[in-house]
Amino acid sequence: MAWGIVPAGATHAWRRAWLRVLRLLRPAIPRGWRVIVLAERGLSAPWLFRRLPRLGGQPFVRINTGGSFRPAGAACWRPLTTVVPRPGPSWRGTGLACTRNQVPCTLLARWEDGDKDPWLILTALPPEASDAGWYGLRAWIDQGLKVIKRAGWPWHRTRMRDPERAARL
Repeated sequence: MAWGIVPAGATHAWRRAWLRVLRLLRPAIPRGWRVIVLAERGLSAPWLFRRLPRLGGQPFVRINTGGSFRPAGAACWRPLTTVVPRPGPSWRGTGLACTRNQVPCTLLARWEDGDKDPWLILTALPPEASDAGWYGLRAWIDQGLKVIKRAGWPWHRTRMRDPERAARL
């Protein structure tokens, strides 16, 4: 797990922090390893999606159903809600995703019984080398982060104000 901490309200400060953390982690990744970077919907910046593979990671970003997708070879865009319109089917393929900006990617779509919405995952991996089910690993990661933040490192109780100093820890 790696931390990048930025001052509140700093414009675009998170971009530099992300790149710094990724550059620091790159030497620790053995050659031939595939590192999947599971990211929540808020982390769908096209520049990060494109940069991750060059820094040793493969983006695996869940997106909302409000965007569109144009499968490779198709002439028109399809609303993401039509890729898997109901629980049961799954789909994977390459094309262009358009949430805010166009991103060449693989779209993985899966909707299980009991889920409110489908999982729509954008990745740079080829369709045959990825599976939407991998996103389920976030449940484990989220619990681990919760324990570290509240039980192990109670940041809310520290007097640290310098993000660089906190990030070193």
